[in-house]
Amino acid sequence: MGYLERDVVKGESGVRPLGPSVLDLVADEVFRKVREDRLAVAWQFAMARVIEDRYEEPLRRWLESATRERLLAMVDRMVRCQDWDSSRWIMDYLAGDTA
Repeated sequence: MGYLERDVVKGESGVRPLGPSVLDLVADEVFRKVREDRLAVAWQFAMARVIEDRYEEPLRRWLESATRERLLAMVDRMVRCQDWDSSRWIMDYLAGDTA
């Protein structure tokens, strides 16, 4: 069964159903766990940076195909590297240049 025109978003990567993105779901999870004191506040800062930069290339393209696990791994790495507010760090990570 196909999707109706009103139920899809058309983009560079084709047609996808409407609904919360992986970024939306992961951000909700991270913010909730920070409020519950199950994650350090640095996670909230890192997630906010990803949200702010979500339309920048190559992050926008990466997010189109990112899984929950890949996004959480990137945010975890940001926190561990203590670069939770760095757009440059995100771009270097996506380019494979982070240590």
